[in-house]
Amino acid sequence: MNLQISPPILLDINDFRLGYKPIDDQHAEIIHCINELYAKRFIGETGNLTCIIQRLNAHVSNHFKFEENMMRECSYPHIDPHIADHAKLVVESKKLIDRFMSGEEISEELQEFLFNMLRQHINNIDRRAVSYYLNYLEEQEETWKSKMLKKILE
Repeated sequence: MNLQISPPILLDINDFRLGYKPIDDQHAEIIHCINELYAKRFIGETGNLTCIIQRLNAHVSNHFKFEENMMRECSYPHIDPHIADHAKLVVESKKLIDRFMSGEEISEELQEFLFNMLRQHINNIDRRAVSYYLNYLEEQEETWKSKMLKKILE
């Protein structure tokens, strides 16, 4: 009997698009790193994940900063719980990364955490913030058009 191991199910960026290119591009970088982790585990290269984890950590950190600035710009009313969720995710991921760096085999646990983070955070919390921001941008554009029209008609 020859058993074959199924390849990992890779995450598809299209499942996490929110309609705002800078955020979608950042999410794509994060998803690419997670897919790399999946692929490396699948082929048995679990000893060489440090570089991917460090790159993933940098992408997530930069993304959170960008997102928090975006929310401040538009005075997002739910910014405090959103930032609190970022802080919680950073603490949880740091614990996992520290365990990994100390030599503990946690790649499967780390993958599960990252997958759940994406599903819950991006598809719920980020989706609401991006929607609010896009509405804000639209209102800014309308205000600008209105001011320009007024100047033209004066």
